[in-house]
Amino acid sequence: MENVKYSGDMLKILFKKLNMSTTAEFCKKTKISRGLVDKLVANKHNPRLDTLQKIKNAFPQT
Repeated sequence: MENVKYSGDMLKILFKKLNMSTTAEFCKKTKISRGLVDKLVANKHNPRLDTLQKIKNAFPQT
């Protein structure tokens, strides 16, 4: 399995692909706190597996 480096740009691309107009909408659907999403977008944190699973569960088409 290839090791992929996380970038907050990935979330920005996902927001655009999903037509998310606000971060709040994304947070509500994924049940991830706004503070954590902001940190992920700013590259201050890397997502944990459970965070990625929440995104996958909220948006199975991704």
